Amino acid sequence: MAAAGMLGRRGLGACVSGGWGRHQWRGLAYEQGQLNPSSRRREYFYYVDHNGFLFLDDAKMKNFTSCFKDREFLDFFFKRLQVNETGHHEHEFPFLSPCGREYNYVRCDDTPLVFTRLLPARHPVKQVFDLDAALDATATPEPYVLIYGGQLAVDFEPELLTMTDTGRLYYPTPKELPLAHVTPNTLVASPIAVSLGRYMRFGAERTILHWQGEAVDIDVRLDEDDETTIGNEANARNDSNSGDPAAPETQQKNPT
Repeated sequence: MAAAGMLGRRGLGACVSGGWGRHQWRGLAYEQGQLNPSSRRREYFYYVDHNGFLFLDDAKMKNFTSCFKDREFLDFFFKRLQVNETGHHEHEFPFLSPCGREYNYVRCDDTPLVFTRLLPARHPVKQVFDLDAALDATATPEPYVLIYGGQLAVDFEPELLTMTDTGRLYYPTPKELPLAHVTPNTLVASPIAVSLGRYMRFGAERTILHWQGEAVDIDVRLDEDDETTIGNEANARNDSNSGDPAAPETQQKNPT
């Protein structure tokens, strides 16, 4: 498999150097690349922020310079993302991207997938760097796509957008992905939301997006809890245990 060859003999976890050593998240002590004695699988731990950037969870600095950028790697990783039902670290890392004999555990700031760009379908992804240059909601109607992962795309239909009362935008998770049945809505990154906001009109009863000559009603959820995902639910459960590192639920998942 080409993607597996690209990732090397040690798979996803081998793609970034540094960060090795024992670390802790919400009472779970772990080491990148540790061998789980019960599953006999190597384990790596990742974090997805609200911009859709993917990091090793124990990276000290989490910004654009330290996130994963290889598009093939990101596509490989996110296409396999699913709910963590392994019986290991489920509360601390509620998502999983398996790769052969390796388990790549994932936690997130909001949703495990994030749409990072909105582009005309005719634009090659690798040639577009300026979102504002690519997005023109007043132009002659043409198909647009939302990008996630590295260069994975889904058709953009503005009437499917959902907004919370805090201004965050969400779009349906692609149905072909394993996550779709548990995280039906995926966060739209802030730069896209800001750009689309220039074409929105906000009223007491309606929020309208003026998109390519049409007025599109946007569904506004007054309670942001409507957008809660399994990742946020797990984080909420962890908050209740974070003050007690000896909580039984956490301790039984610590690797030995």
